[in-house]
Amino acid sequence: MKENEKKNQISAPVIRIVVEGENQATTIMLNTILRLLTVLKNSCSDRQRENIWDMLEYQRSQVDVSKRVKITQPPVKKSLVSGNYYVYKEALDTISEVLEEIRRDDA
Repeated sequence: MKENEKKNQISAPVIRIVVEGENQATTIMLNTILRLLTVLKNSCSDRQRENIWDMLEYQRSQVDVSKRVKITQPPVKKSLVSGNYYVYKEALDTISEVLEEIRRDDA
C-alpha cells in the first residue's frame, strides 16, 4: 500500500522558477511544465533517456544518434516517440521562449 501511495505522489522538479512582479500566472505555468517534464523523464527507460539527452544536447539527427549508440535508426525513432521526446522538446522550447520574453520585459 505504501508503494502505491509513492507511485501516486507527484514528483517534484529539480528546478523551480520564481518570477517577481505581476507574472504569477507565468510562474505557475512554468513550474507546471517543469513538473510535467519531471514526470515524463521519470517514465522513460534508460535507453529512451539516453537517446533524448543525445538529441537535446548535440542537436543531432536520429541517424547520428543511431550511429553513436551503434543501432539502426528505426529503434532510435521508436525510443524517441515512446519516450515522448517531441513533447519534451516542445515544452523545453516553450520554457525558453517564456523566459526570454520575461528577460526582455525586465530589460
